[in-house]
Amino acid sequence: MSEKHPSVRARVLAEVCRAYEQRVMNNVHRSDYVEAIVAVALADYGWTRKDPWEGWDCEHTSGVPLEVKPDQKSIGLGPLRRLVSPCSFDDLGAAVERVRKSLGS
Repeated sequence: MSEKHPSVRARVLAEVCRAYEQRVMNNVHRSDYVEAIVAVALADYGWTRKDPWEGWDCEHTSGVPLEVKPDQKSIGLGPLRRLVSPCSFDDLGAAVERVRKSLGS
């Protein structure tokens, strides 16, 4: 499709991206979006995003896996704030690296 109809490919991609540009996302898109944000923030620190349906979301070049969520399937904002400290996008990579190194990985 992309070689013979590049404009169709661009339109399809634009339509797919529309779900990620909404102020409020459904649960299916939200997890994918957040995993992509984390993968981009960690890329300069040796982390890559794994394919969907693998056992974890990102993997460090040393083989350390990372799952993008606490030890449960879902969590509300209140309990989350009690568990973690806020971190900006720009500081996320360094923060994850500190944790990875503290685990001896």
